[in-house]
Amino acid sequence: MAWDRDGDQIYAVAGEAITADEAVTINPEDGLAYKANAATGSESLPCLGFAQATAAKGEGLYIQKRGIVSPAPNSLTTGTAYLANTAGDISHSAGNTSQIVGYVVPKRGSASVYELHIDCALAADNHAAQS
Repeated sequence: MAWDRDGDQIYAVAGEAITADEAVTINPEDGLAYKANAATGSESLPCLGFAQATAAKGEGLYIQKRGIVSPAPNSLTTGTAYLANTAGDISHSAGNTSQIVGYVVPKRGSASVYELHIDCALAADNHAAQS
């Protein structure tokens, strides 16, 4: 996938192995980046963005908070993208802790390619509203 790097991004150190394009959170207890998930018990760690590259535990990585991912991951098509219960994944179905991470739309000029427009502030806003 290609990232539009004009969006907001942050730098963090990986607390576990993270693959490029996985949903990421930062644990406030140790300040490290981990795969985000919407499973029960993860309510205090909403998705903050998506890993721009693969990083091993202890390596630095950039986390894209806003921007466009093209093509959209996981064969997603038009609709709302939610953080999934599986660590690092997104889906059209909300996980146990519903967190919207963006919207999938057709790429301009293409009927078969979709882009994910991410705004992980949406996830944080949704989390705050549910707390």
